[in-house]
Amino acid sequence: MMNRVLSVSAVTALLWAVPAAAQQTVLAETPVGFNGHEGNENSQGSKIDDPAKYRLTTPITEHGGGGGMLSFNASRYFNQVVFAGNQLEMGGLRVAQAEDVRGQVGNLKAEFTFLCNDGSGADDAAMRKCLSFTYRGITEISPWILADLRTLIGGNGVSVTAARWWLQVQDNGNYVIYDSWVFDEDGNTTPKPIFDLWSLMARLDRIDAELRALEGRR
Repeated sequence: MMNRVLSVSAVTALLWAVPAAAQQTVLAETPVGFNGHEGNENSQGSKIDDPAKYRLTTPITEHGGGGGMLSFNASRYFNQVVFAGNQLEMGGLRVAQAEDVRGQVGNLKAEFTFLCNDGSGADDAAMRKCLSFTYRGITEISPWILADLRTLIGGNGVSVTAARWWLQVQDNGNYVIYDSWVFDEDGNTTPKPIFDLWSLMARLDRIDAELRALEGRR
């Protein structure tokens, strides 16, 4: 049994070996929520069935405003921890008053904008709009993303792939499901249509007509 007894120094060493993330520090707490820090993570939590909320707020002026921005950064110096102005922005999500109502006092119509650094530098010119949208639809999109979307859509409709099975929405509005695990004589996989919405609807119409005809003979 003696070989199972840990010395004080051994216990201390084990405690130091516990990941820092497991050592939570509660920064603020109320009866319904808390804010805590664990290692390199910050937690905003709720104690009730009302979701935790983190508020970003900006005044609206004649130039727009409102909302806020989540900024994703990297240290200016390689492999070093730096703070504040020594951070370089890589991307962000900005929510602000929508462009078409900008400057209208009291108008809370929001516009979401995803920003990405294009890799050309660390200044504002390198931050490009990837996608902007309101509840009514897309207001701006990167031409490269748009080109990729057009490639996906092409002349054959929109394809949704899920491993073996994939769905194609054709330009004429038809829905076709393909089985991509069908092998030909040479052992190559060749997608085979196994469901065609319009063919199914036509078949159901024929069945319905035949049933009506049978009922009419009775």
